[in-house]
Amino acid sequence: MHRYIYFTLVLIALPLVTMGQDSSAIVGTVIDENSKPIPGAIVVWSGTTNGTVTDKRGGFSINRINNTSQLIASAVGFVTDTIQVSKQETVKIVLSKAVELDEVQVKGNKTS
Repeated sequence: MHRYIYFTLVLIALPLVTMGQDSSAIVGTVIDENSKPIPGAIVVWSGTTNGTVTDKRGGFSINRINNTSQLIASAVGFVTDTIQVSKQETVKIVLSKAVELDEVQVKGNKTS
């Protein structure tokens, strides 16, 4: 009877112990040149469609993919950046602001 209870407890506790220990995931942040987080930035593995979007603090978590070692980060108003990822589990991606436009002109032609 004690073995049955012990075995049941081990089966229940095992997933709790291993939860959150995914060594194949990379955790990181996307920030601007002033160290401010960039929410809504897209982080994707180069050459794939596997990616994620940063949270309101610029944070993200993405699973590693075999044969891919480059992460691409992009956001509206910022220059896209590609970083090399080796064995690190945490990365920080710094995006620089894109060139700002002073003026936009729109011309329309009426055709009948």
